[in-house]
Amino acid sequence: MSLDRQQLKEQIHALYRRESTRRWGSAGRSSASSGRAEWNLAPTLASGGVVVFPHAGVLDCGHHTAAAVQGCLDSGADRVIVISVLHASARRNR
Repeated sequence: MSLDRQQLKEQIHALYRRESTRRWGSAGRSSASSGRAEWNLAPTLASGGVVVFPHAGVLDCGHHTAAAVQGCLDSGADRVIVISVLHASARRNR
């Protein structure tokens, strides 16, 4: 069985859109900031700390992602290093 990466990518994006709508309403991700106010991560990042957060799905983890992004923006850092994973929908480079 071969993997249709384009179809998988489209299905994942559709899932994220549905979860965003369920979590934040029709405004979707633009309202994600409502969840980020729970944590002020900027001081941790500004002092050289690291933020690790789950990203299993928007519905369960979207507020964690928003808090991490906002912490980076508020930290005053000129540069941010992001380490991610290679998902199944990505093309392999050889």
